[in-house]
Amino acid sequence: QALEASCAEASVQPRPKVRETRTALVEHFATKHFVHASARFAPPADELLDAAVALGDEIAAKSPSAVALSKQLVHAALGDRDPLLGAEAAAFARQFDNPERREGMTAFLEKRPPSWVDVDRGQ
Repeated sequence: QALEASCAEASVQPRPKVRETRTALVEHFATKHFVHASARFAPPADELLDAAVALGDEIAAKSPSAVALSKQLVHAALGDRDPLLGAEAAAFARQFDNPERREGMTAFLEKRPPSWVDVDRGQ
């Protein structure tokens, strides 16, 4: 859903394959608009700390290994972005067979919050 929303907001036509759509979005933002429209939102200064804490809480609730991989890719993006498409695909493939993915999907289907600690310890 996020990919489709990004395409709609960026006026990028979705492609038949996810990888092609991601590539089109990367090319669009690399050549036309580096900042996505949704990133232009900033809360008022007196609400900034609360907004930052809420965002941190939201990120902390995600799969720890997925967050770590995302951080690595974001930091790597400060350099040349072209090689990152392969790195992103490889990271996604590694996550797909990760116990955290299974826990996340199971929790979603069971309509409960995921239990990342149990996954990390193999319990």
